Order: sequence, then C-alpha cells, then structure tokens
Amino acid sequence: MSKNLKEVSPTPLKPDERPISYNPRKILGIEVSTTTVVHALFKLQRLSIVPMALYFPVHAVNTMITPLVNPETAPDSFLTAVHKWVPQAASKILIASLLTHIASGVLLRGWKLYKSHVLKEKYHLHHQHKHTTSQDDIGLTGGISGYLFGIYKQFTLSPLSMSGYVLTPLVLYHLLIMKWVPESLGEPATGFDFVKQLLRASEWWIRWFAGIIPLSALISAASYHIVAGACRLLDVKDMKKRKNASRIISGLSIAGFLSILRLSNAKSFSSDWSQFNDIFTKLNFLRT
Repeated sequence: MSKNLKEVSPTPLKPDERPISYNPRKILGIEVSTTTVVHALFKLQRLSIVPMALYFPVHAVNTMITPLVNPETAPDSFLTAVHKWVPQAASKILIASLLTHIASGVLLRGWKLYKSHVLKEKYHLHHQHKHTTSQDDIGLTGGISGYLFGIYKQFTLSPLSMSGYVLTPLVLYHLLIMKWVPESLGEPATGFDFVKQLLRASEWWIRWFAGIIPLSALISAASYHIVAGACRLLDVKDMKKRKNASRIISGLSIAGFLSILRLSNAKSFSSDWSQFNDIFTKLNFLRT
C-alpha cells in the first residue's frame, strides 16, 4: 500500500478555503469570538433596514409623486396627514436605525479590508478577478451602474457599497437642514415650504449647490441603494429581474428630478424667509 503513495510538494490553501479559526474570549461569562461579532454585525445591519424599508414608500410618494401632481399644496397636505398617523417617536427610530446601518456597514467594511490585508501579507496570495455577473462585481446589470465592468477590480468596492458611501453625506446634509439645525435654533423641523424657498433662492449657487444638485443626487443614490440592496438581500440572480429593478431605479430618479423642478417653480405660501436665512447662516453658507 505504501508503494502506491507519491510524495507531492506542499501547496498553501487558498484564503477562502482555510478553516475559520474559533478562538472565543469570555466577556461577562459569554463566549465571544471575531466570527460571532462579524455575524452579529451582519444581522444588525439587516435588521436596521426594517424601519427605513417601511417608511421609504411613504417618503417616496411624498417627494417623488405629490410634487408632480400639485407642487403648491399636495406635498404639505400629504405630510400633515402622515404626521397624524405616524407616532412622534418614529423620526427618532428612523434616525437610530439609519445610524446603526451606517456604523455596522463601516465596521464590516473595515474588517473586510483588514482581513484581506492580513491574508495577502501572510500568504502572499493575489487573487485574479474573473469576469462574473455577480451583483457585487457589476451592480444590477453592468454598464454605468457596474463601473463599466472594471473599477470594482481596482478599488474592491461593490456598486452597492459605493452608493452607500455616496448616500451617507447626502442624508446627513438632508437631516442637517431639515431637522437638526432648525431644532438647534429652537424652531420646528422644516417642511416643503423650506424646500421651495431653498430651490427658489436668489443666490444661484445656493439654489444649485445647496438645493437642486444634492437633492437630485440624494434621490438617485437612495433609489439605487434601496432597490439594489433589496435585490441583494433577496438574492436575486436572474438578469431579467435585475434589469427590471434597474428600470425602477431610473424611473424613481427621473420622477425625483422632475419633482424638484416642479417645486423650484412652485410658490411658497410662507413669505417669512427668516428660517431659511437662520439655517444657512448657521451652516456658514450665508453671511450674517
């Protein structure tokens, strides 16, 4: 039997074929390992989308559809109706879930980069990226959303992750001007009257760089991240279904941009621009 054995040169295992080490540490009597922490972060990131997923259809109707119907009164009327039905704590829950989603995503991204760096340093292995239709590589359908099939291979960042990094500062800016800064000034959160004032500002650079451009980018990035994220969560691999999802994203983005244009031409029922001036003075956009 031993005569049939043949000696071969040792070859290292591929990083993704190595068994996951399990070296738990006890914290307050509970065994905690890197693996359990990473899995917990994945679950936390997925659970954090539930409040946002429930609120998104309502917010989408109010920002992308009602301004197309009647930019003068429909958005404010719809918003008033929503506030009557939605609990006051809803905004706090949404912000908490949003911050949780961002924080867990950043931590997971940091861990992935660290793990990749350690494996390359330790085993001196370099993976060659193969052509694939995975959503991680090319987005939903490739093309522009997939970085023309090439940028992912250079930056190791999926289109879904990239849309999240683009979306984060836009959402924070949206919260600043619509909620946090007004409340810090002792004023109520702003409504659509403020958006109309912003989009009709006399200073063209405020109208474009503080209004039209960031709001349009916010709608497009949010549409991509939410719809593509849903496809990823539901493990949609069929290219036909992903193309339909891509059409939905395009439709939402176009509707959002048209709504912004409609709001920019709508009359504001409030002639008091003091809140507008106070908010942008606080952000150092306007001189006192």
